[in-house]
Amino acid sequence: MREHKVSLTQESKENTYEQEQERVLQTMQQAVRKSLNQSKQALQSSFETTAGWVEKTVQKTNQEHFQNVQTQYQSKLGDEITANNMTKNQLKKLLPMSAYPACGFTHSGHTFVQEYFLRKLFGPLTAKGKGGKKGTKKKR
Repeated sequence: MREHKVSLTQESKENTYEQEQERVLQTMQQAVRKSLNQSKQALQSSFETTAGWVEKTVQKTNQEHFQNVQTQYQSKLGDEITANNMTKNQLKKLLPMSAYPACGFTHSGHTFVQEYFLRKLFGPLTAKGKGGKKGTKKKR
């Protein structure tokens, strides 16, 4: 019986030791899992923050670049418009009036003079109605 009690005591000590080892192992595993989860969350947060920063930086860089390009384009366009207007004005002084329609120019009074001569030359052909102005009068 004594041997039986000693054997039970030893078994209970071994069981207690094994149980303690199991608890220590489980506690360590829980601590490792918890720290891994925290590390994973920190890494994900860092990636999200970095992705946001990259997106904002790219957007800012593109905006600055395209703003510079737009400013240069507008400046160049203004220069070209000014040069075009200067060329037109110089051509208006140099070209004879007969070349104006071919170049798409109009001169103040030029269209009036042109219409006047066309009416005088081709009056009967271009007149509206039968007798021109005479056909539009009312009879009494």
